[in-house]
Amino acid sequence: MVNAVIGGNGALQGGGGLYLDGSSSASVTNSTIRNNTCASSGAGVVLWDSSMLAVSNSNITANRATFGAGIFIAGDSSAIVANGSVISGNSAAGHGGGVHVQKTGKVTVTGQAVISNNTAGTDGGGLYLDGSASLQLSVDSSISGNHAVRWGGGVYLASARFNQTEVQSAAVQGNAAEGGGQDVSVPFQNMTVLHQDGFVTNYSGRVQHQLPVQVNVSGTYGMPCGGLLVQAKLDDKQLLGIKAANENGIAELFVKVEAVPGPHKLTFSLFDNPTLNPVVLALDMRSCIPGEVSPTPGTCEQCPVSKYSVNPASSSCDECPANAECPGGAVIVARDGFWRSTVNSAQVHRGVCANKGVCTC
Repeated sequence: MVNAVIGGNGALQGGGGLYLDGSSSASVTNSTIRNNTCASSGAGVVLWDSSMLAVSNSNITANRATFGAGIFIAGDSSAIVANGSVISGNSAAGHGGGVHVQKTGKVTVTGQAVISNNTAGTDGGGLYLDGSASLQLSVDSSISGNHAVRWGGGVYLASARFNQTEVQSAAVQGNAAEGGGQDVSVPFQNMTVLHQDGFVTNYSGRVQHQLPVQVNVSGTYGMPCGGLLVQAKLDDKQLLGIKAANENGIAELFVKVEAVPGPHKLTFSLFDNPTLNPVVLALDMRSCIPGEVSPTPGTCEQCPVSKYSVNPASSSCDECPANAECPGGAVIVARDGFWRSTVNSAQVHRGVCANKGVCTC
């Protein structure tokens, strides 16, 4: 097909513009497939079975379908989009605004081809890869300006049959996804806590103090899973916080922990699927020490300037004694001309200490 226009057509099951099945093949050159609709898949073009499509210097634009509005590829079919061809302005209510590939289908995007400004009501605004489908993407191709309501504004790769270097080297940029994975999104596989030893020792639940924790969320080939919600729980019971992973797959949480002294655990998991590969950070809560008080169970608060405490079990700090200075914590410093019998004594005496070996000034 050369110098042709296929437009304004509609279908219920597939292929509003062009329908290929069996072992059929088609070549589209210097042509336009536009403004076609389909209630199911492939408003512009649909490929079933083992069919083949080659698109060269052509436009597939403004088509509307439930899946794969521009091109829908299924079975063992394959399509090559090349030589400056453009797939743009297509809209799918479900996956794959520009292109949807499933089962063992294959799509090759090369020769300065462009997939741009397509939209998907779910995942893969530009391109959606599912099942055992495969993608070949050349570095001179471009996937930009696409939008997905959920994941993968540019590309959603539910299948692992793609080359990570190709995807990261091509111009997949400037896309948007409301869920996450603005340019590229892959399914979640793993979560790790970015903490030096994997455990925290000698930690106290200080008032107004939060423990910073970074959690790495990754998927296929270790690629980042941006947008996924990560939750933190204390001992699998108390919810401490929820944070979305950024585009680098990092969720930065600041959790406030209040717990009795002893061993505890912080569990990090997906908010929507907490049983899928959670990760645990061991936490050892220490008791309050002299110079601190416990205003509420499980917390330690250091005494400020002008106050002191030598009893960690107290709920509040004591006022600094007369004729002494308190820089904070458990320290009491007697002024000149005064003394204290021991470091733990709050009594400040006037005069000269009779036994300087046991007195503190």
